[in-house]
Amino acid sequence: MPITRNDIPAAFKEMRANIEAVIMDEYEKEPSIGRQIFNVESIDTAFMNDEAFSGIGTFEEKPEGEEGAIGRITHLYPKQYVPITYSLLLRYAYETMADDKLGVIKKASKAMGSSAAITDDTLSANILNTAFSAAGPDGTYLCSLSHPLVSGGTTWRNRPTNGMAFNRTNLALALIDWKDEQKNETGQKINFDVAYLVHPATHFLNVHEILESIDRSDTANRAKNVIKSNFSIKPVTWMRINDPKLWFLLAPKDAHQLKIVDRAKFTQEHGSNGEAGYLWSRGEFRADYGWSKPQGIWGSPGIGG
Repeated sequence: MPITRNDIPAAFKEMRANIEAVIMDEYEKEPSIGRQIFNVESIDTAFMNDEAFSGIGTFEEKPEGEEGAIGRITHLYPKQYVPITYSLLLRYAYETMADDKLGVIKKASKAMGSSAAITDDTLSANILNTAFSAAGPDGTYLCSLSHPLVSGGTTWRNRPTNGMAFNRTNLALALIDWKDEQKNETGQKINFDVAYLVHPATHFLNVHEILESIDRSDTANRAKNVIKSNFSIKPVTWMRINDPKLWFLLAPKDAHQLKIVDRAKFTQEHGSNGEAGYLWSRGEFRADYGWSKPQGIWGSPGIGG
């Protein structure tokens, strides 16, 4: 028996569970690179203040009978995360449901789930996409030549002086740079491990060969690949990185402060409007994306950057 216009809202209610499952299934299929390598925090307020403080300096020799050096923590700057609501609404005319021989509603529902995941991952990737162009809480770019130190007049850097293309030689230079230049705000060197090499699809084969080959194909005697044997760096291909020249080194999640702040996870609502004669599905989430401190990341804008 064909479905009638009056039957459609009730039929849509019966379909709701299936539509929700389709949307969530597609949402969960899309891998979230950002949520794998960035810190994810959940809040139940309109915003989150993340105050940055310096270290306390090094111990000093204490003369006998004297108080000795006093450590001081300096407030550096505030970083405020204000989650924004991201939403998408789908409408289906009653006629669409009554005549939906091609499964348009199911296809549109799958597209909504996929779109939500892609939007979230793109917003995460934009932390790195703008690493050389958008000023952050310390007044400089995420990857900068001039991150300030509390001593005043001196700075530290987490990018090369001149942009470097990705290759084995430049990765070796980057690893040396990482060990030599990663510093806290008092100028003390920090011994972070490198956990991830994040790159766009352009570098996919080259990155995997350099990080995962047991020996070096670029040497006549197939010399040992010390990058693989001495480091445990995971290659991370991120299709949301816009510039094919960019590449980054990241510390483990608990060592850097690149963040996704969730106020409300992805949810769905569904309903109908009898007067206008349409059904609707809405998906939305509420989050903010950014960084609080630049330690634990190193990046190159590529040649010319």
